[in-house]
Amino acid sequence: MKRKYNNIEEVRFDLKVHALERQIALEKMKQSGYELKEVISMPSNLVSSVFSNKYVKILALIRLLRKVF
Repeated sequence: MKRKYNNIEEVRFDLKVHALERQIALEKMKQSGYELKEVISMPSNLVSSVFSNKYVKILALIRLLRKVF
C-alpha cells in the first residue's frame, strides 16, 4: 500500500522507522542463532563432562578388563 507524503520530514521519519525495524529483526535473528547454537552444543558438552569424570573412566577401565580376562 502506497502512502502519500506531504513533506520530506515524513519521508525521513518513515525511513528511520523502517531502519530501526530492520535492525530489530536482525538482532532477533542473531539471538535465535545463538540460542540454536547453544541447544546444538549442549549434548556434546554433557557427554564431554560425563567422560571427564574420573569415576566414569575407572568404571570403563574395569569393564574393559573384565571383558579381556
